[in-house]
Amino acid sequence: MEKIGNRDLWGVADEDDDIQVIEQIDVARGVGKVVDDYNDLIRTLAKIQYHNPDFVLMLRGQTEDHQSNGATILKPSILRENRGRYPGRGPLNDRFQRLKDAERELADAFNRHAIPDPKLRVVKHRIVRWAILQHYKVVDTPLLDVTLSPRIAASFATSNGRPWGFIYVLAVPNISAAVTSSAEAGMQIIRLSSVCPYVAMRPGVQEGYLLGEYPEIDTMETKSRIPYGETDFSLRLISKIKFRPRDFWDLSGFGEATEEHLYPEEDEAFGRMIEELRERFDHY
Repeated sequence: MEKIGNRDLWGVADEDDDIQVIEQIDVARGVGKVVDDYNDLIRTLAKIQYHNPDFVLMLRGQTEDHQSNGATILKPSILRENRGRYPGRGPLNDRFQRLKDAERELADAFNRHAIPDPKLRVVKHRIVRWAILQHYKVVDTPLLDVTLSPRIAASFATSNGRPWGFIYVLAVPNISAAVTSSAEAGMQIIRLSSVCPYVAMRPGVQEGYLLGEYPEIDTMETKSRIPYGETDFSLRLISKIKFRPRDFWDLSGFGEATEEHLYPEEDEAFGRMIEELRERFDHY
């Protein structure tokens, strides 16, 4: 993935920041701009988008600002550190093998459960299989969940046990299709509602997208040719925002999206298939 920054980038990184020209590394190292309520969040995002017209802003909400060497890291699940350490060749080989096995099981399960897929996207396209496995948390993949929705991002950043919620603003190329691949940016953007089966509820509710490397990292051999630091989606980070969850929602006048809203009841056959896959790979 290419580091963003060939042109002036505008964003926020620290508590009292107003919009300004920023460097990606300063955002990653910043503590995050504080917003008081939802309207404050929307105003901040509007400023960021206005000053960065060449990019689409993707949002990711987290309850913790995961860092390495004092800077935010946004790794895809398959490449995340194990107890603060680089996972190493052996564990990564195991993770990629588990992903391949899950892909095969998913394609078989679609037929077994008669899940509608008239265009045979699950059989034909690996990125579609990865998207379903990642979004429904079956196994780790090289993809990162993001959303276009400020409320969804803020809801994922909310936890009763955490004093702060964090929203990361990532600048990505303009989206032109269900899967947009950019050789220049070294990344691809997957619109979940366009690649998941139409019986799947969660992608539409969450306004979900996934980000991935381009070309895809599909094996440990592929990964070994790419420096570890280049497999970090914080390279696309142009703003870091934080808020105090309880105060934020109280001042906003409405609450975060509920668990039932974020994870709606799925179509019976599709939901049963996902549960079977999770159970299978929980004990893999």
